[in-house]
Amino acid sequence: MDTTELRAYTNLGKNMATKLGIEAGAKIKMGRRTLWDKVKIDQYLNELTSVE
Repeated sequence: MDTTELRAYTNLGKNMATKLGIEAGAKIKMGRRTLWDKVKIDQYLNELTSVE
């Protein structure tokens, strides 16, 4: 997903969504584009909330 989709998915602003994506290790650079791995975002959020 791109940054706009990440913002909508997490309901965060651009800076916080970007920070969360980086902390989750979900950042993927493709040329000039930055994409985010949804699976890694979900895993990171599950670890934070201890949901299994």
